[in-house]
Amino acid sequence: MESTRNLVLSLFPPPEHANRSVQTLADLLEVLTRAGTLRARLDALVNFHGWLRRKDSRLPELRPVDGFHAGIGPEWRRERVWLSILESSPELRDRYHAGIAAILEETDAVSLFAQAGLPNDRGLLSESLDRLFRIVLPAPREETDLARLLLRLFPTQAEIDRLFSRSQDQLIFLASKLSPSEYPEAWERPVASLRDAFYLLAARAQGLGLSEDLRVRGKGGPVQQSPFHQLMLTSNALLGAVQANQEVAGRVGQERRVWK
Repeated sequence: MESTRNLVLSLFPPPEHANRSVQTLADLLEVLTRAGTLRARLDALVNFHGWLRRKDSRLPELRPVDGFHAGIGPEWRRERVWLSILESSPELRDRYHAGIAAILEETDAVSLFAQAGLPNDRGLLSESLDRLFRIVLPAPREETDLARLLLRLFPTQAEIDRLFSRSQDQLIFLASKLSPSEYPEAWERPVASLRDAFYLLAARAQGLGLSEDLRVRGKGGPVQQSPFHQLMLTSNALLGAVQANQEVAGRVGQERRVWK
């Protein structure tokens, strides 16, 4: 099987194979697609996408992606070229998607879905100490936590602003190109994490709603009739219905494949 590095080089004219940016792009993709452990894949993915977001005036342009405006100027050039590669090389796209699929299968997204953006309940002092220690001490590596990966991919507000400077249509296009939609098994764990996160959020809302601080300010009445108590019952029923529907859909899909 031809190496990823050689596949990348083959997309550029031979005189450009010695170009330093082309060489670096080929090397980074080679490392990413050949990574054999989760830690290696995460490090390679972070290094690759960090490189893509840096300004570059030397990288040769490839054929533009139809229907997508990737931004003009040298600060967007590497991303433009990467999208062109994904569009023009099915083999490189498959190898990249296989790496992303492996990461999704080996990571957990419960914290990402259930905790990201929520305020800390432990008070100002505890939150201030946590932030201080995060500055002074390096954060522990938690390879299986997908939320940690996103923090590594977008470590600053500038990185986040860069991503969301695109239009909604552009973000949808990017998701379609970068996500491994051809690997349905890769989405089983993220979907399970989403269900768990939904349950945790409902439990947290119930705990806050049934706390003494809110009960003494409410209208009174039995706890069993509180909407916060009903929230958990309704959430359980909803998750059960979603799970049942997925199982039915899965069985139907299997039967269709058999009859084909």
